[in-house]
Amino acid sequence: MSRARSLIAIALVACGTPTPPPVIPVTPVHVVTPLPLEHDMPKLNTRTLKLYEATASVLTAANATCATATTQFGVLKTANADYLAARAIVITEGRTPALQKAIDANEVHGQPLGTAAALILKAPLMRSCANDRAFTDAYEDLFGAVP
Repeated sequence: MSRARSLIAIALVACGTPTPPPVIPVTPVHVVTPLPLEHDMPKLNTRTLKLYEATASVLTAANATCATATTQFGVLKTANADYLAARAIVITEGRTPALQKAIDANEVHGQPLGTAAALILKAPLMRSCANDRAFTDAYEDLFGAVP
């Protein structure tokens, strides 16, 4: 046998078979899947508040007109499409009382949905644009079924 082969044979015999790496126990990972928006009443309530506040801002902006408000209502509708779809599911499934309960609970804790709603209803633009069909249609698209 050649000297190189002898050294390799000696090394193999001396080292033996390699030991397998130690087995490390795997801890199961608990994945929390977020609730769909239509089943997450606190999140749905927060989104309701944000939509009301955004609408109040549109209606009370210094240079707001029927046309600008109508355009902004369309922007809000697009930006809140997931919320509007979830709200429609809640209403269709008859779970509006659960949403109202979440809203009422947060009103107690200081989330001012009532304040935002009052700003919307008292906004001069609501009266001055009452006969503007595009304005009223855009508003109803946004709030037609809000509890």
